[in-house]
Amino acid sequence: MKPKHHKKRFEKIPAEKQKRILEVATKEFAQNGFPTANINVIARKSGISIGSMYNYFESKEALFLEIIDRGYKIIEEVFEKIESKPADVFEKIEQLLRAAQAYSKQYPELIQIYLDMTSEGLSHLSSKLSGKLETVSAFFFRTLIAESLLPEVRRHRSIL
Repeated sequence: MKPKHHKKRFEKIPAEKQKRILEVATKEFAQNGFPTANINVIARKSGISIGSMYNYFESKEALFLEIIDRGYKIIEEVFEKIESKPADVFEKIEQLLRAAQAYSKQYPELIQIYLDMTSEGLSHLSSKLSGKLETVSAFFFRTLIAESLLPEVRRHRSIL
């Protein structure tokens, strides 16, 4: 089970309010970077008090990690969708490239946050966070390579 970065109270508010808070926070982190993003601004633009924000998230870092996890979830869903369709390795790579382009257009703020997250400014978080993304993508590529090699291995075994 993945650790949650929000408090239980966040789960009890309406989904639309959750979405609004996370969208505002995503924009704030993308525009200003983690170090200068302001949780008071996020609360105000979300239409909630700063007290409510701290009832939902322990800290600015917890809110940031919640956004990162949601971004990872989107990426995992893309990988799973590609993996689930029968296609050869070349078709899957093409699908992945097209998905990456679409993701970049649909979620430019998350792309900016990822770029910021891997910079020196977030060195205390970047190794943990970028490692997580690398694990997700490494699993996809490992599976893709294994699937593409399996028919070849079977063919060679039948020759022997």
